[in-house]
Amino acid sequence: MDTQHERKKRILSECQKSKFHHRDPEKISGAMQVVRNYSILYCAIPKVGCTFLKRLMLVLSAASGKYSSPFDISPGDIHFRYMETLSKVPEPLRHFMKYNFTKFLFVRNPYTRLFSGYVDKFFTPQKAFHQNYGRYIMETFRKNASAKSLKCGHDVSFLEFVQYVMASIKSGVRQNPHFMPMYIQCDPCVQSYDIVGRLETLKEDLRLILPHEIWQLYVPKNIRELSQIDEVRDAVDIAFNNQKSQKGCLTFHEILQRIWRRLQIRGLLSRHIEFPVGAKHSASLTRETFKQILNIALLKSWHDPSTKQNRNDAMLEAFNTLPRPDLEELSKLLQMDCRMFGYDTKPDNIFKPKESGNQDFRFFDLLPS
Repeated sequence: MDTQHERKKRILSECQKSKFHHRDPEKISGAMQVVRNYSILYCAIPKVGCTFLKRLMLVLSAASGKYSSPFDISPGDIHFRYMETLSKVPEPLRHFMKYNFTKFLFVRNPYTRLFSGYVDKFFTPQKAFHQNYGRYIMETFRKNASAKSLKCGHDVSFLEFVQYVMASIKSGVRQNPHFMPMYIQCDPCVQSYDIVGRLETLKEDLRLILPHEIWQLYVPKNIRELSQIDEVRDAVDIAFNNQKSQKGCLTFHEILQRIWRRLQIRGLLSRHIEFPVGAKHSASLTRETFKQILNIALLKSWHDPSTKQNRNDAMLEAFNTLPRPDLEELSKLLQMDCRMFGYDTKPDNIFKPKESGNQDFRFFDLLPS
């Protein structure tokens, strides 16, 4: 538990040194998922493995035998499932849970979290985010935006996204929890936590929360492979769920290309495997056929050692588009998350980048330059 001691000691130190507006405890309770069977409270932070962790908590809450694994529940489904939160528990039971249940949260590197948020919500065809945030970003941060961009919000660049995030943190306008600092959302200065996990050490940290036999049962040894298969399933759902809603903004072929590239960026598909379906045949592509194509490419990519480097190279490509003043301003806004949770405030791979060995491949060339 030495690592946990150091993590909690660091948080306490930052809370004592820093002065910032703390979150309403009631809102924190609204983010805390209750697992009565194992006396657990989980404070969920978007873009920190919460799709998997919410599914795990739901499995633990369910009747014995209902699920064999968190992967029994599709990624897109979990956010529409009812899960009991601490704010829904009446007093005095709520007070009892708050001070007697094991409370935990997970965090991750703030820079990779921000990048992941962009890829997942803006580069990936996500109609709701394009309409609710993409169009606003076009109106606010792009000079001479085209009529199509203003109407669709479908081609937000990483620079424009970062400018929006920085402005929303400072002004409070158009904030979204997927992009807001982690310390604000579960505010460990207001609510203490028994376990502070990191996404980078997910399996190891879950051992501290779950009984050993439960950990073995629901956290499989091949979690990496299952997670990748799970991501393919989610990618197929996103593509076909957005097929009609993106009409007039993205063709179905463009949607499929972005989904393919999303999986390359996330380090699942090799950059050396091109999307094999032409525009002519994309319209007739079925959900099952696309899934089969992705699974074949996934298996081939497991034999390409360079695939693991994709995410880092894509992230470097994105951050290299930021002017130095914007990068410095961003570091100030991410500084509290970095200091509180033990991450480098100015990581060398972003602030002192070395040239990638794959200069011929561009991860974001599907967006207009």
